[in-house]
Amino acid sequence: MSKHEARQSKVTFEGKRLTHQAEQESQPGTPPDHPGGDEQHNIDLRELLVDVKASLKIIEAKLNILTTHLGKVKQRVGKHENRLDHLENHVSDADDAPADSKEHLL
Repeated sequence: MSKHEARQSKVTFEGKRLTHQAEQESQPGTPPDHPGGDEQHNIDLRELLVDVKASLKIIEAKLNILTTHLGKVKQRVGKHENRLDHLENHVSDADDAPADSKEHLL
């Protein structure tokens, strides 16, 4: 999910929440926190819950992709660290060698 899609999802979710809140406040006979509410209120909440669950599944899938990618990056970093260690050892060996044999090591 791109940053734009994430923002859009958040805006949509927040818009639905504010719309729901405004609808509840505009209904004179039903208190906003009344658990029984009317049927449309319950349907709206179910739809919102379905949207949230779908968004969470998308986020979970993206997180799994990022976790996999991070593991691959860590492996590549480890390989590069090993190569650097090898080169440092090679340079150290060259520094310790007698002057006449340095050309052979390089």
